Amino acid sequence: MLTLYSDSGNSWRVRIKVEQGSYFFNNGWSKFVKYRDLEIGDFLVFFLVDSSTFDVFIYNRTACAKNIILAAKKRKGRSPRVEFVSGVTPKSVSYVMVVKGYNKYYAGIPRCFTEEAGLGKVSMVMIKGPSGMWPMMTTFSSKQVLLSVGWSKFLHENEIVIGDTLLFEHVPNTGHLIHVQVVNKDGAGNCGSLAELQQLCVLEEHSSNQCPQPRGAFKS
Repeated sequence: MLTLYSDSGNSWRVRIKVEQGSYFFNNGWSKFVKYRDLEIGDFLVFFLVDSSTFDVFIYNRTACAKNIILAAKKRKGRSPRVEFVSGVTPKSVSYVMVVKGYNKYYAGIPRCFTEEAGLGKVSMVMIKGPSGMWPMMTTFSSKQVLLSVGWSKFLHENEIVIGDTLLFEHVPNTGHLIHVQVVNKDGAGNCGSLAELQQLCVLEEHSSNQCPQPRGAFKS
Protein backbone atom coordinates (compact mmCIF):
# COMPACT_ATOMS: atom_id res chain seq x y z
CA MET A 1 0.00 0.00 0.00
CA LEU A 2 1.30 3.45 -0.99
CA THR A 3 0.26 6.99 -0.08
CA LEU A 4 0.08 9.70 -2.74
CA TYR A 5 0.14 13.37 -1.68
CA SER A 6 -0.87 16.05 -4.19
CA ASP A 7 -0.40 19.81 -4.18
CA SER A 8 -4.04 20.20 -3.12
CA GLY A 9 -3.04 18.95 0.33
CA ASN A 10 -5.03 15.72 0.06
CA SER A 11 -3.72 12.18 0.19
CA TRP A 12 -4.79 8.86 -1.33
CA ARG A 13 -4.03 5.29 -0.37
CA VAL A 14 -3.42 3.08 -3.41
CA ARG A 15 -2.44 -0.55 -3.83
CA ILE A 16 0.19 -1.91 -6.17
CA LYS A 17 -0.64 -4.68 -8.62
CA VAL A 18 2.11 -6.80 -10.17
CA GLU A 19 1.40 -8.25 -13.59
CA GLN A 20 3.95 -9.97 -15.85
CA GLY A 21 6.82 -8.30 -14.02
CA SER A 22 5.34 -4.77 -14.26
CA TYR A 23 3.89 -2.72 -11.41
CA PHE A 24 0.58 -0.86 -11.64
CA PHE A 25 -1.47 1.36 -9.35
CA ASN A 26 -4.68 -0.48 -8.52
CA ASN A 27 -7.24 0.12 -5.76
CA GLY A 28 -7.50 3.82 -4.93
CA TRP A 29 -5.93 5.08 -8.16
CA SER A 30 -9.27 5.78 -9.88
CA LYS A 31 -10.29 8.08 -7.01
CA PHE A 32 -7.06 10.04 -7.39
CA VAL A 33 -7.58 10.35 -11.16
CA LYS A 34 -11.18 11.53 -10.72
CA TYR A 35 -10.44 14.05 -7.97
CA ARG A 36 -7.50 15.62 -9.83
CA ASP A 37 -9.40 15.56 -13.14
CA LEU A 38 -6.53 13.83 -14.95
CA GLU A 39 -6.66 13.68 -18.73
CA ILE A 40 -4.75 11.83 -21.43
CA GLY A 41 -1.55 13.79 -22.05
CA ASP A 42 -1.16 15.08 -18.50
CA PHE A 43 2.36 14.74 -17.11
CA LEU A 44 2.81 13.43 -13.56
CA VAL A 45 6.03 13.69 -11.55
CA PHE A 46 6.41 11.39 -8.53
CA PHE A 47 8.93 12.32 -5.82
CA LEU A 48 9.76 9.49 -3.43
CA VAL A 49 9.44 10.72 0.17
CA ASP A 50 9.99 7.35 1.83
CA SER A 51 9.46 3.67 1.00
CA SER A 52 5.66 4.03 0.83
CA THR A 53 4.99 7.74 0.19
CA PHE A 54 5.09 9.89 -2.94
CA ASP A 55 4.57 13.61 -3.55
CA VAL A 56 2.79 13.98 -6.91
CA PHE A 57 2.94 17.11 -9.08
CA ILE A 58 0.68 17.35 -12.12
CA TYR A 59 1.33 19.27 -15.35
CA ASN A 60 -0.77 19.59 -18.48
CA ARG A 61 0.34 19.06 -22.09
CA THR A 62 2.08 22.44 -22.18
CA ALA A 63 4.11 21.52 -19.05
CA CYS A 64 2.24 24.09 -16.93
CA ALA A 65 1.05 23.07 -13.48
CA LYS A 66 -2.64 22.20 -13.54
CA ASN A 67 -5.01 24.35 -11.49
CA ILE A 68 -4.82 23.57 -7.80
CA ILE A 69 -8.18 22.51 -6.42
CA LEU A 70 -9.04 23.69 -2.94
CA ALA A 71 -11.97 21.55 -1.81
CA ALA A 72 -13.76 21.54 1.52
CA LYS A 73 -15.09 18.30 2.93
CA LYS A 74 -18.49 17.42 1.58
CA ARG A 75 -21.26 18.35 3.98
CA LYS A 76 -24.36 16.28 4.38
CA GLY A 77 -26.92 17.24 1.74
CA ARG A 78 -24.56 19.70 0.03
CA SER A 79 -22.13 19.57 -2.81
CA PRO A 80 -18.51 20.24 -1.90
CA ARG A 81 -17.29 23.79 -2.45
CA VAL A 82 -14.58 23.82 -5.09
CA GLU A 83 -12.46 26.82 -6.02
CA PHE A 84 -10.17 26.88 -9.06
CA VAL A 85 -7.12 29.08 -8.70
CA SER A 86 -6.28 30.46 -12.13
CA GLY A 87 -5.68 33.63 -14.07
CA VAL A 88 -3.04 34.81 -11.61
CA THR A 89 0.47 35.77 -12.73
CA PRO A 90 2.61 35.48 -9.60
CA LYS A 91 6.09 36.93 -9.33
CA SER A 92 8.75 34.50 -10.40
CA VAL A 93 12.06 33.76 -8.76
CA SER A 94 14.82 33.92 -11.36
CA TYR A 95 18.55 33.53 -11.84
CA VAL A 96 20.76 34.13 -14.87
CA MET A 97 23.97 32.26 -15.70
CA VAL A 98 26.41 32.22 -18.61
CA VAL A 99 27.48 28.69 -19.56
CA LYS A 100 31.18 28.08 -18.87
CA GLY A 101 33.48 25.22 -19.82
CA TYR A 102 33.12 23.60 -16.40
CA ASN A 103 29.33 23.47 -16.86
CA LYS A 104 29.61 20.50 -19.20
CA TYR A 105 28.61 18.03 -16.48
CA TYR A 106 26.88 20.18 -13.88
CA ALA A 107 25.41 23.62 -13.21
CA GLY A 108 25.64 25.49 -9.93
CA ILE A 109 22.78 27.75 -8.88
CA PRO A 110 22.79 29.81 -5.67
CA ARG A 111 21.09 28.49 -2.54
CA CYS A 112 19.07 31.70 -2.26
CA PHE A 113 17.33 30.80 -5.54
CA THR A 114 16.12 27.43 -4.24
CA GLU A 115 15.19 28.91 -0.87
CA GLU A 116 13.16 31.72 -2.43
CA ALA A 117 11.57 29.18 -4.78
CA GLY A 118 10.55 27.02 -1.83
CA LEU A 119 12.43 23.99 -3.12
CA GLY A 120 14.19 23.37 0.19
CA LYS A 121 16.37 20.28 -0.05
CA VAL A 122 14.58 18.34 -2.77
CA SER A 123 16.70 15.61 -4.36
CA MET A 124 15.25 16.05 -7.84
CA VAL A 125 13.77 18.88 -9.91
CA MET A 126 12.09 19.01 -13.31
CA ILE A 127 13.68 21.31 -15.88
CA LYS A 128 11.45 22.64 -18.65
CA GLY A 129 13.68 23.65 -21.54
CA PRO A 130 13.18 24.79 -25.13
CA SER A 131 12.37 21.28 -26.37
CA GLY A 132 10.89 19.33 -23.48
CA MET A 133 11.20 18.26 -19.86
CA TRP A 134 14.19 16.74 -18.04
CA PRO A 135 14.31 15.25 -14.53
CA MET A 136 17.53 16.33 -12.82
CA MET A 137 19.27 15.20 -9.64
CA THR A 138 20.43 17.88 -7.18
CA THR A 139 23.41 18.01 -4.80
CA PHE A 140 23.62 20.62 -2.03
CA SER A 141 26.67 22.50 -0.81
CA SER A 142 26.91 25.43 1.60
CA LYS A 143 26.36 28.10 -1.07
CA GLN A 144 25.16 26.28 -4.17
CA VAL A 145 22.80 23.65 -5.45
CA LEU A 146 24.33 21.55 -8.22
CA LEU A 147 22.25 20.17 -11.06
CA SER A 148 24.14 17.03 -11.94
CA VAL A 149 22.61 13.83 -13.35
CA GLY A 150 20.62 14.84 -16.43
CA TRP A 151 22.35 18.20 -17.01
CA SER A 152 24.68 17.06 -19.81
CA LYS A 153 21.76 15.52 -21.68
CA PHE A 154 19.80 18.74 -21.30
CA LEU A 155 22.67 20.78 -22.80
CA HIS A 156 23.17 18.37 -25.69
CA GLU A 157 19.52 18.04 -26.69
CA ASN A 158 18.95 21.79 -26.58
CA GLU A 159 22.21 22.61 -28.41
CA ILE A 160 23.39 24.83 -25.56
CA VAL A 161 27.07 25.75 -25.80
CA ILE A 162 29.71 27.71 -23.90
CA GLY A 163 28.82 31.41 -23.85
CA ASP A 164 25.06 30.97 -24.01
CA THR A 165 23.06 32.87 -21.39
CA LEU A 166 20.38 30.91 -19.53
CA LEU A 167 17.48 32.26 -17.50
CA PHE A 168 16.23 30.00 -14.68
CA GLU A 169 12.72 30.78 -13.43
CA HIS A 170 10.49 29.21 -10.81
CA VAL A 171 6.84 30.28 -10.63
CA PRO A 172 4.93 29.65 -7.38
CA ASN A 173 2.51 26.70 -7.30
CA THR A 174 4.39 24.76 -9.98
CA GLY A 175 5.98 22.24 -7.63
CA HIS A 176 9.56 21.29 -8.42
CA LEU A 177 9.42 22.67 -11.96
CA ILE A 178 12.09 25.15 -13.11
CA HIS A 179 11.78 26.91 -16.47
CA VAL A 180 15.07 27.41 -18.31
CA GLN A 181 15.27 29.45 -21.48
CA VAL A 182 18.15 30.59 -23.66
CA VAL A 183 17.97 34.39 -23.56
CA ASN A 184 21.07 34.86 -25.66
CA LYS A 185 23.34 32.72 -27.84
CA ASP A 186 27.13 33.11 -27.58
CA GLY A 187 27.35 36.48 -25.88
CA ALA A 188 26.10 39.03 -23.38
CA GLY A 189 22.43 38.95 -22.47
CA ASN A 190 19.98 41.25 -24.22
CA CYS A 191 17.84 42.11 -21.17
CA GLY A 192 20.39 44.53 -19.73
CA SER A 193 24.12 44.41 -19.11
CA LEU A 194 25.64 41.04 -18.27
CA ALA A 195 26.89 42.42 -14.95
CA GLU A 196 23.33 43.32 -14.00
CA LEU A 197 22.00 39.93 -15.07
CA GLN A 198 24.54 37.91 -13.12
CA GLN A 199 23.08 38.65 -9.71
CA LEU A 200 22.83 35.76 -7.27
CA CYS A 201 19.08 36.08 -7.16
CA VAL A 202 16.85 38.24 -9.31
CA LEU A 203 13.42 38.55 -7.72
CA GLU A 204 11.21 40.37 -10.12
CA GLU A 205 8.16 40.02 -12.27
CA HIS A 206 9.08 39.45 -15.92
CA SER A 207 6.71 41.02 -18.41
CA SER A 208 6.81 41.56 -22.15
CA ASN A 209 7.56 45.28 -21.82
CA GLN A 210 10.66 44.58 -19.72
CA CYS A 211 12.38 42.23 -22.09
CA PRO A 212 11.34 41.43 -25.69
CA GLN A 213 11.10 37.75 -26.58
CA PRO A 214 14.68 36.90 -27.64
CA ARG A 215 15.70 34.69 -30.53
CA GLY A 216 15.94 31.06 -29.46
CA ALA A 217 13.73 31.47 -26.38
CA PHE A 218 10.67 29.35 -25.79
CA LYS A 219 7.21 30.31 -24.64
CA SER A 220 5.74 29.02 -21.38
